[in-house]
Amino acid sequence: MRIYTSFKDALNETCREVFTRGRTVFDKTVQGRIVEGKEFEQKEIIGYGFAVVIKNLDEMLKEMMDYAREIFEKDWLTSEVGDKWFKEMLEPKNPDEWWKGTGLEEYWKGFGIEDDGRFSYTYGERLSITIPQVIQCLKRNKYMRGAVATAYESSKDLSSMGKRRTPCTMYFQFLIRSELDKDTLTTIYTARSQDLVSFFPLDVYKAAKLGQHIADKVEVKFKYYMHFVGSLHCYKKDIPKDRQW
Repeated sequence: MRIYTSFKDALNETCREVFTRGRTVFDKTVQGRIVEGKEFEQKEIIGYGFAVVIKNLDEMLKEMMDYAREIFEKDWLTSEVGDKWFKEMLEPKNPDEWWKGTGLEEYWKGFGIEDDGRFSYTYGERLSITIPQVIQCLKRNKYMRGAVATAYESSKDLSSMGKRRTPCTMYFQFLIRSELDKDTLTTIYTARSQDLVSFFPLDVYKAAKLGQHIADKVEVKFKYYMHFVGSLHCYKKDIPKDRQW
């Protein structure tokens, strides 16, 4: 696993890996919707991971988002939208309203609204109850291994795969260990699938902010961020012309 001291450097190297080593594939579904056309052709790496050593988290995340917005030319890749994504995980907000104001309205209209006109789900619905429980468990036993917040629910999501939108985020794990006589937190984020251009920077942002939130509540230092993804991919239609394959 590669270890970075900058989220920007991690993103830059991740892009290089996908563009140079990624295999060309085509999945006929996006967020449970059937798609056609060469523009949905993908470059993909299977089983990708990295770690980042945390120093000044907010500065590190802003630097990453500014860089992502520059190279991907997506207006929604901002710290403001990242903060909105993070805060959404803490509150069971009305899923019909959450997506408005994110800069992704057109995307969600195509891939997030179900046939009944309602937004498919939010991570707040899946995680907002679990996160306070994780905090309480860590306060009782800070060295536990079971501090896990799960977004993916196989009992409902597995049967929906390929039919409707299912979570890309699988779970978050929080591990506190002593380092030089000081307790530090490692946040481990695991995803089954991530769109490198549209969502990867935002997913990293929200996961790292959640790690800081947990660390603050448990009163330890947030030191390490680890990221694992099963399918890391980018769509040809989203890549600037000078980077397309």
